[in-house]
Amino acid sequence: MKATLFSVERASFESDVAQDLKETVENVTRILGAPNLADFFPLLKPFDPQGIKRQSEFYLGKMIDMFGHIINQRLQSRHIDSS
Repeated sequence: MKATLFSVERASFESDVAQDLKETVENVTRILGAPNLADFFPLLKPFDPQGIKRQSEFYLGKMIDMFGHIINQRLQSRHIDSS
């Protein structure tokens, strides 16, 4: 999957972009796998005592931005190649 995503950039798996994506995906999986106290005690939900909602919004947004950037680069390269 990484080779497909980064083929436009010809980036190695050790590049900063690849490492940033890896760290972001690791953080998303860590957050999604963590037990949330607000799930067990609904009164705590508005307070987000563990910051899980805040962290998940941050990392998922970051991941969406990264994929959007990669998709835009691939579309631009296809447009240039077809011209």
